[in-house]
Amino acid sequence: MKMNINQLNRIYDIMNEEMRNMLEISTQNLIDSHFCIFDEWWTENIEYVMDETTESNIVSTELWNHFKRYNKDTMKQIDISIEKFKQFIKTKVDIMQLVMQGKHQSKSAFSIKGIKWIEHNKKDEKIQEITEIQEKEKGNKELKKKTIKKSYYFDEKLDKQIMEDYEDESNNVMNIGEKHNIQTFKVVSVLMKHKIISSRDMARGYEQYKETDEYKNKIVTA
Repeated sequence: MKMNINQLNRIYDIMNEEMRNMLEISTQNLIDSHFCIFDEWWTENIEYVMDETTESNIVSTELWNHFKRYNKDTMKQIDISIEKFKQFIKTKVDIMQLVMQGKHQSKSAFSIKGIKWIEHNKKDEKIQEITEIQEKEKGNKELKKKTIKKSYYFDEKLDKQIMEDYEDESNNVMNIGEKHNIQTFKVVSVLMKHKIISSRDMARGYEQYKETDEYKNKIVTA
């Protein structure tokens, strides 16, 4: 039995070395161009589990998603696909640590045994995720406030009626106010809000309005 075990160990070492050589050939261009980026990220975020009694698995997809967030700006400048990323992972761990999860091994995700997240980086990532969620919620609230912000002086119906009345050149702000039983300055405010006029004194009939008690009393009150 001992002889058989030793023989199997030798076979394993040979196969493992051959697999590494094959991976080195297929990933050489990748390593030459992007190794520093990969290696820095790996060192900052991943550590090896030395205790064989501890079960620790991380799925390649989880690593990929974290890598993209960690290198958000860099990803826009370099060509790194998930397939290239998985090849890089295979250069960092023993081939026996990989557990394939699908039928098509070349394209499927896999879990990696014997590694775990560095705790402080996971905390930083969690804080970053919470911050991003909070900023998103804040942005949604601000957008909602802008959306529900009052778009009319009175309401859609009355504002529209006032603007339509003003289109008739025979009407002025004073008789429009009388028609709708509202103060003249409010009619002018509707026209200003909807940019029908650029200044209050441009409103048709405003000069006559300035001679009225309503206008004069408004000035005194102000």
